[in-house]
Amino acid sequence: MWPLLLVVACTPADDDPSTPTATVPEPSSPSLTLRDLPLPEVPLLMAHNAMASANDDYLAPNQILHFEEQLALGVRGFMLDVHDEGEGPELCHSQCSLGRAPLVDGLARFEAWLSDHPEEVIVFVLQDEVDPPPILDAFAASGLDAYVMTPPAAGEAWPSPRALAEAGTRLLVTTERAHADAPAWYAPAYDHAFDNDYAAASIDDFDCEVLRGEAGAPFQLLNHFLTSPIALPELAEEANTFEALMAHVDACETAHGQPVSWLAVDFVSIGDGMSVLAELESRRTP
Repeated sequence: MWPLLLVVACTPADDDPSTPTATVPEPSSPSLTLRDLPLPEVPLLMAHNAMASANDDYLAPNQILHFEEQLALGVRGFMLDVHDEGEGPELCHSQCSLGRAPLVDGLARFEAWLSDHPEEVIVFVLQDEVDPPPILDAFAASGLDAYVMTPPAAGEAWPSPRALAEAGTRLLVTTERAHADAPAWYAPAYDHAFDNDYAAASIDDFDCEVLRGEAGAPFQLLNHFLTSPIALPELAEEANTFEALMAHVDACETAHGQPVSWLAVDFVSIGDGMSVLAELESRRTP
């Protein structure tokens, strides 16, 4: 599997019955077989609300593992929510009272990881509830802006992971909102990607209808997580089976005639997400 990035650590007490638990698979060793494909053809597992981690003491979490553990598992895509409730930009999900970390601190953790892994590429999808200037300041203060790539113009080819690694531009940053005055690397996600509805309460609700962006955009982002009424480990146990994941991927690849690039799930450490990623890699291996 070839890596990508979005973004958060502290271990909850083992005797706390309220703490979600999961069997964490062995860390993945990303394969190099796909490094010459254009970036949209390289599948990656994406952690939905990656910062909302039980191991970072977030309440009502979407993940158990924190950033470094997600990366060690093989996750390379990160959906991150950025809010400002008066303390500057922070990584929060909906309400910062449920868990918070200064954005600059989270970005610095990614910078350290990229510095230690010079062949890796990561992708962010930011739910940016804050205007760009303080977010851009956090990228600069963390040093992570040294790794950002500028997406190609419409109609031009996307680079491969190998080309990005050689250029040192190993982070694709996309944002849910468009900003006319932002730098070119701070790219509107749905200029380059399209996704399906994310409000699924049961497996029967999973679909391939385009919610944001336009079908045929380079990246197909597949939202595959259940919320009823919040994300729960038992819902991930149902959604993250090999059968459920592959059925959704296959249906949407057929519907849109292009591969799924980003497979977004809750609780990446639960279920078969990495096995599905390995299957997708094997299908696309040159």
